[in-house]
Amino acid sequence: MVSGNDSIVGCGAVATSPSRGRSIPGSGNYRARARDIGTSEGLAPERDRLTKRGLSADVIRTIQSARASSTSTLYSNRWSMFVRWCETNTMDPVCCPVEQILSFLQYLLDKRRSASTIKGYAAAISACHEGFGNKTVFSHSLVKRFLTGTRRLRPVARASVPQWDLSTVLNALCAPPFEPLSQISLRLLSLKTALLLALCSTKRRWSRGEVALFVPGACGCMLRGTHKDT
Repeated sequence: MVSGNDSIVGCGAVATSPSRGRSIPGSGNYRARARDIGTSEGLAPERDRLTKRGLSADVIRTIQSARASSTSTLYSNRWSMFVRWCETNTMDPVCCPVEQILSFLQYLLDKRRSASTIKGYAAAISACHEGFGNKTVFSHSLVKRFLTGTRRLRPVARASVPQWDLSTVLNALCAPPFEPLSQISLRLLSLKTALLLALCSTKRRWSRGEVALFVPGACGCMLRGTHKDT
């Protein structure tokens, strides 16, 4: 996510070209309209757009409740960033052309933001922007191709950790050399107990599908993997 303290560099080519979109007079009215965000009822630009479609306030409130409050807050912060960027280019963020939006997303890419972060900005802009005919910003073909390009240029770094199945591990603990308990060594009993305790105490990490365990004296190695739900 781009911090609010980041300096915003204007895009001269976009700002000076009258064919790229509608420039904004110095009245500042569009700033108040675009920045009216983060209220208890959700993103105001999106609410205004839905109101223009004839939807009632209750219907709009229900639609905007589809997002978690944390998501709405994140959208508000990202929309604010886009508004400030548009101000440097004297463009209306609510109805600016797709070229302006792509220039902003390229600005984020040049700042080495991740592909997922850039996608989040595009989603926030899409929620508030009036769109292009019957298409939203997010569904515009150029935006979709741009986001595909960011995923190729900023691929997600994945840990090369082998997957493992919890049921396989538990089945192994129920067979030799870990069973029968009356006949196994103290070392194997300690290892089995430590493993079961570790699995039971990693609920928060387990919810993310990861678990790591280091058992002192057990070959000095770490058991780590990604759990496959069964």
